[in-house]
Amino acid sequence: MRIAYFGGTFDPPHHGHINLARQVLAGGWTDRVMFVPAFLPPHKRSDEISSFEHRLNMLKLMVAQNNKFEVSDIEADIAVRPSYTSAVLELLSQRFPQDRLQLLIGEDSLRQLHTWYDARQLVSNHELLIYPRGPKQRVTRAELLQHWNGEEADILLNSLLQMPFFDLSSSEIRKKVAKRENFAKMVSEDVIKYINYHGLYRDKEKQ
Repeated sequence: MRIAYFGGTFDPPHHGHINLARQVLAGGWTDRVMFVPAFLPPHKRSDEISSFEHRLNMLKLMVAQNNKFEVSDIEADIAVRPSYTSAVLELLSQRFPQDRLQLLIGEDSLRQLHTWYDARQLVSNHELLIYPRGPKQRVTRAELLQHWNGEEADILLNSLLQMPFFDLSSSEIRKKVAKRENFAKMVSEDVIKYINYHGLYRDKEKQ
């Protein structure tokens, strides 16, 4: 079975994440999508994001209605802090030896992929599924050749998926919540209730 590893902060998870995962499945690029919230993203401080428990719980609420989605708390089990995608994928490969793990990332992340820990190992060991992030984010071969050799650049370009672009961000939702603006169309009803019940994003101090 092909399993697309979809990592991220998911603070909060929203319809853009879900619609993206549905599109990847509908396009036949994978058989299952595994949402993996980062315990501590390498590019963020712990005081900048909601707790891992909150983000994990919201993800579970978002994916509950689709049996081809799953949520993994594997990053909570990894001793490395901050957690790196390569380390998580290595552990998942050991847990799912019969499955083919793919790496699902956005085109914006592709532009920074060369800065990731063990980036070349990720590209050589795992199939990448790269989704679009809008016309202004298009990555060219010339740009990739600044950091990758020709074979790697071609692999990355061939990993770009032809699919719709979902223009929605977690930061936009957090701003709307903080300003007491309506965000009902951006997340599921269960996640709205969760955010309101726990008072997430309303104060600078994270819950």
